[in-house]
Amino acid sequence: MRVCVLCRHALVLVGNKWTADALSEIGVSTQGWSHVGTGIASALKSEIDVVMSNVSVTLLNSLDHVMAAQGNLEMVLSMVGNETDKAIAKQPELLLLQEHGPEKGHHGKQRLDELPLLAPLAVA
Repeated sequence: MRVCVLCRHALVLVGNKWTADALSEIGVSTQGWSHVGTGIASALKSEIDVVMSNVSVTLLNSLDHVMAAQGNLEMVLSMVGNETDKAIAKQPELLLLQEHGPEKGHHGKQRLDELPLLAPLAVA
């Protein structure tokens, strides 16, 4: 019986040794892959960091241009509105165009192309 116990302990020892060797090989493989990962990370940091900073600068410059264009458009719209108000103040007839629209402007008269055709009556 002692021989069987000794044999079992020897088999467990051999199994533990094989498991330890396998885990050691996995550790070596993992260490190699970790070097690959850290190499990729350092490459990304050194190469892509420069490109991303250039993209950030370009986007910020574009945003500055958009804001400047928006300010210019707001100024132009304000100037057009002021000039329109001045023109209406000088000629009150233009106020009717604003109130009634161009098709019924100028004191509610119809446009010439909307007048009924009186030519047959005038000829007869």
